[in-house]
Amino acid sequence: MTRRAHIDRADEYLHAVPLTGSESETVGPFTLFRPTSALSYYGRPTPGLSSAIDPADVTRFGHRCDELGLPRALEWVVEIAPSASSACVNAGWDVVEHPLLALEPSQIAPVVSPPGVTVRRLRADRSDLRQAWATVQIAFAHGRSDTGTAGTAALEAENARVDSDLISTFEQRTARGETVTAAAYDDGGRPLAVGQHQPVGSTTEVVAVGTLPAHRRQGLAAAVITTLVQDAAERGVDLVLLSAAGDDSARLYERLGFRRIGSVGAAEDTRPRAVPPRSADAGSPPR
Repeated sequence: MTRRAHIDRADEYLHAVPLTGSESETVGPFTLFRPTSALSYYGRPTPGLSSAIDPADVTRFGHRCDELGLPRALEWVVEIAPSASSACVNAGWDVVEHPLLALEPSQIAPVVSPPGVTVRRLRADRSDLRQAWATVQIAFAHGRSDTGTAGTAALEAENARVDSDLISTFEQRTARGETVTAAAYDDGGRPLAVGQHQPVGSTTEVVAVGTLPAHRRQGLAAAVITTLVQDAAERGVDLVLLSAAGDDSARLYERLGFRRIGSVGAAEDTRPRAVPPRSADAGSPPR
């Protein structure tokens, strides 16, 4: 498959995956995803867009997010919508770009789990999913790559802070095969590293990969990603996507067989809302 074919598939997928948990609405050149579960989604350029995006389009999109009480957030594939970055910057939004990588499942490099560690896929079990997401929250709170002291002892307290609505959403999505979670466990059955993938058709994306700081640089995340890719292959997926935090992270994923195909842009506007939410429009979707 060519690089351009990968990019086109990535754009199609990134537009389709929010629709598994939202309703869509067109706002100028963008599609806004209104969540129907506890997951929160970004907006993104509508596929097939032929004209350049300008700052006024971004401002109008942000205003609609304000009306609905949703975060002002956009994502796009840079090679598909090259005008989005400058439009968001000129509208006053914060913009970052991340490496976009792809892999065909047969290309994954084999990884052996460290001694005493077991990697398994999770069922739609509330307790397992809660503990796994507590692991992700600790990992993200302490930076995604730096080592530290936070380990399994922090899990019990973090469990109490996990959003119950979010875990209910993951239970339902797991049962439907929309989200697959894998975790690396120590010999006491405590999760050390976690990741997910979200298959839509024959494409998926590896997301929410996190390792407890005290257990980093042991190959745990690599073992989890390998398990997720194997699961994807068993489901008929032939293209796995991954958005890396930066170039250093991208190089780590490239060792597993991923290769960079482009970039993903992301923008947020965290300034005070321009208008209050309209309760009739927004409802109270959990996020």
